[in-house]
Amino acid sequence: MRRRDTLASASVLVLALSSVGLSPAMAQEVASEPVGPAVTNVSDIIVTAQRRSQRLQDVPLSVSALGAEQLEASRIQSVEDFQGRVPTLVYSEHNASDPQIRIRGIGSDFDGASLERSVAIFVDDVYLGRASGGTADLFDLDRVEVLRGPQGTLYGKNTVGGALNFISARPTQSPLARLSATIGNYNTLEARAVVSGPLTDAVAGRFSVATRNHDGYNVNLNTGNDVDDLSSVALRGALDIDVSDTVNLVLSADSYRRRGAGANRHAINIGNLAFAAAAGPDARHNYLVDDGRQDTDTSGMSARLEWDSPVGAVTSITAYRTNDADIALDLGGNRFSRVPGAITAPFGNSNAIKESADQYSQEFRLGNTIGAFSYVAGLFFFHEEVDRREETVIFAAASPIDQVNIQDAESSATSYAVFADGTYRFNDQWEFGVGLRWSKDDKSYKALISGNRFPGLPWAVDEDKSWDAVTPRVTLSYHATPDRMIYGTVSRGFKSGGWDGQPTSLAASSVATDPEYVTNYEIGAKTAWLDRRLILNASAFYMDYTDLQIFTLTALPGQLVPVGALVNAGSAVNAGIELEANLALTDQTNVSLAYGFLDTEITDDVMVGTLNVNGNRFSRSPEHTLSLNVDHTQSLSADFDLGLHGSYRYTSDYFYNTENTAPGLVKATNIFDASAELIALNADWKVSLWGKNLTDEEYPTHIIVSANTGFARFAPPRTFGATLTWTY
Repeated sequence: MRRRDTLASASVLVLALSSVGLSPAMAQEVASEPVGPAVTNVSDIIVTAQRRSQRLQDVPLSVSALGAEQLEASRIQSVEDFQGRVPTLVYSEHNASDPQIRIRGIGSDFDGASLERSVAIFVDDVYLGRASGGTADLFDLDRVEVLRGPQGTLYGKNTVGGALNFISARPTQSPLARLSATIGNYNTLEARAVVSGPLTDAVAGRFSVATRNHDGYNVNLNTGNDVDDLSSVALRGALDIDVSDTVNLVLSADSYRRRGAGANRHAINIGNLAFAAAAGPDARHNYLVDDGRQDTDTSGMSARLEWDSPVGAVTSITAYRTNDADIALDLGGNRFSRVPGAITAPFGNSNAIKESADQYSQEFRLGNTIGAFSYVAGLFFFHEEVDRREETVIFAAASPIDQVNIQDAESSATSYAVFADGTYRFNDQWEFGVGLRWSKDDKSYKALISGNRFPGLPWAVDEDKSWDAVTPRVTLSYHATPDRMIYGTVSRGFKSGGWDGQPTSLAASSVATDPEYVTNYEIGAKTAWLDRRLILNASAFYMDYTDLQIFTLTALPGQLVPVGALVNAGSAVNAGIELEANLALTDQTNVSLAYGFLDTEITDDVMVGTLNVNGNRFSRSPEHTLSLNVDHTQSLSADFDLGLHGSYRYTSDYFYNTENTAPGLVKATNIFDASAELIALNADWKVSLWGKNLTDEEYPTHIIVSANTGFARFAPPRTFGATLTWTY
């Protein structure tokens, strides 16, 4: 009943936003007025969310776009920084190779050689098969597009929650150079450089580099060393080649190298006296078995060919990418000893992962506009090979024998797809779109699972499986005026199946998890008011899931640590509202807001141990997310401007676990960031002072839930510093 009320209320809100424009008399009156220039550029942002260039305000989808200036002003350096700035997006990170992104309550909790994510990441339209690609530094980007809701028609598999597309800045036809250097607390040292310009009359090039270094935010009391530190280098290069008047070729390559110690863990929501006695004194100081490591390397290259042919715009994207990860973590962070009488937790747990992956992809697209009909159609191919070794060790204070579980796995995946999407414009007001995609996944999985944690080990697995899916979408749009549109859409997405990376029996190791499917029903409005000084967009959605994949932790007899499993939850639903607003109060002051409301529920009987989670909320799906950003520019003199930026982010309570129990409860958070910059108008430089998490809020970003407690990784503390930027 509550979800029906949510959807009904949201529908009224969406229609109210366009009510003025939907009145025929008012629509005629507004349309007859000249459309004045936008005070801000928000309404004129160009995106390619539908695989063609469009104004953001003309796209009948829930899309957030963050441009280069906004990314810089907010110091957005990773996907984690989008949390709160994009409605219903929540980010957590188990380790540097396992980012967990959720949009509208949908994401993935489990990693494995054959497993994939519910929110897909693309770099310049190239799909990243491995999740570790999502932890790379973001720099030298033209924009980031975040598409909310299933994108199965144009983006393919693993987009049931949505998709993120990072669009790199392209080589420029005029010389450009930019240097920046940053210092901050925790011995933060950062440097970035960009050089771009023409190499010949037909070739332009761009090269950029970024380095980040900081000490650890937390301390391992066993060794006295920092953990959660970072040392990274990112490189990107591109050549933009005009082969002829009708053919353009962009060759690009990128590389990212990350090194650092392991992640901190701290016991929270403690209901066990032994854990309470053995826990670290605070969230930043804990007892890890060793410092661990979080080392990742990712690189790729692509060739994008665009041909303005007689039959339409032909695009070919050929890409190769590779990812390597070497991770070692203590998952508890408590004091542990087998010495009689020593203060100790009942058990400890460590995890080590080595993974290597290679992928190849090819996409062909043909797009054209014939009269009132626009379309894009294409073919897609993807192949990935993954080698992964994961070792889990559980040590008990009461036993000298460790429980060990080792998985050596190889996975191969090949995907094919055919898709088409078209839009017909009946007149200046009405537009109808329909699209369809057929996808096929072929997967093979081999694994040797050894150790002594489960009876009957070792197990050998050699399985293969194929799935196919049809993912359509239908959209109807009504443009009441050039600046006000409402739309309704029905779309479908799917996430591929795979094999559990940590099975508890031979039978479980051989059974593949089924794909998950979602159907999205959505209405929305995109509007501009006050001569485009106010941009106000809203959407209301209802999403119906089949075979939703969820992660569970279950206590089994003889096991000190709950056992993780990936299962299909049957049916589930969620409904919500998303609002985005941008107001130019004056020519110098701009205010933006993003809000998401989310109501989720598992609607099938699913047993997690002895608990039926039917009726529970999805894990990591806060009911409310909100961000408020204020930017002000003040002229100080003919030579200098002062820029001020402030942001506030709120996330309401949510459960980290599907069971919705107290150890997995995350309390509401309030985060404040701010910056001030002095801009030299005639000298091509600026200096900024910045601070993030100014109130030093301590809040968990990842929790492993155990009996009577949760072991949490915490967000970075308060950070601050100064950045000097020079541009030529």
